[in-house]
Amino acid sequence: MGIFTLQGAADVAAQRVALGVGPALDIGQTVAARLRYKTGSVAVGIAGDSTGNAANEWLDTWATAVGVADPTLRVEIPHWNDTTHAYDAPTVVQAGGSDYIVRVKDTFTRTAADLYGSLPDVAGTAWIGDSALAAGDYSLNGTAAVSTSESGAARGVTLADSGVVGNATMTINGVLTSVPVGGVAHAYSFFLGHASISNHLFATLSVSGGGTTTWTLFKRIAGVATSLGSVATPYPANTAGQSYLLTFSRVGTTVTATIGAATITGTITEGDVAVLGTRAGFTSTLTPGATINDFELSVAETTSRVLTVYNASISGSVLTAQQA
Repeated sequence: MGIFTLQGAADVAAQRVALGVGPALDIGQTVAARLRYKTGSVAVGIAGDSTGNAANEWLDTWATAVGVADPTLRVEIPHWNDTTHAYDAPTVVQAGGSDYIVRVKDTFTRTAADLYGSLPDVAGTAWIGDSALAAGDYSLNGTAAVSTSESGAARGVTLADSGVVGNATMTINGVLTSVPVGGVAHAYSFFLGHASISNHLFATLSVSGGGTTTWTLFKRIAGVATSLGSVATPYPANTAGQSYLLTFSRVGTTVTATIGAATITGTITEGDVAVLGTRAGFTSTLTPGATINDFELSVAETTSRVLTVYNASISGSVLTAQQA
């Protein structure tokens, strides 16, 4: 026998009805949704008898199983003390941990002359740059950020700011070309941990005057660029309209940059980590028409989500005792 409660469940149900988004969630559905989609904390209260009052019985083992399924969730169980008629200090079943939270997400489903200064359509603050030169580098056509005809010294680095310090991952879907423009080499560069023009990580896909490609990972610290590794020909030469998936991440002192099937992993120092920032982004040279179709920047953060299971099971309990 149990009584199941959730803080805020009635408010959530009322909002769903008021917004016309379907029938109100019942309490159990709300609990399940919050746990599955990691949208907030959950508080559950269970009243029962000796079948659920011990650490090795169903209620505590259920809470433990929920934690195993989500290692980033903090799980606490306050047990009812029938002597003091109050809950004991909660037993911390699982302390929780870090989870990657999406801080910037843009699918570019808007039309504008300039990406610089516009708001992402999903999450995040307005696009900025390492300087005012980033203005005018990309336009928006309703499905993508499109590289404009500005080139060379006229271009800056277009940046998104997560605003959160920590291990980070940037993911980009886009389209590039390895066809040289008038026989002139060009490049695509991607930035992570950007604090300033002097301190950041970056990876560059270089296209030679002959159309061959090279993928190189760098760190730039105190204005000095150092290569962390390079891979030749990750994309076919002299081919336009090549779709790519980029993943660029830093976990502690390990940096990994992947474009297509080409991956480079390098190591930086703790001192390097200390001067990195919270911004990430991209730039290119001599590449009109190349696109960024989807951008995401996520940061590992200590979760604030908590599952609190109030175990009010009492040995020998009957319904009248629980109601009292």
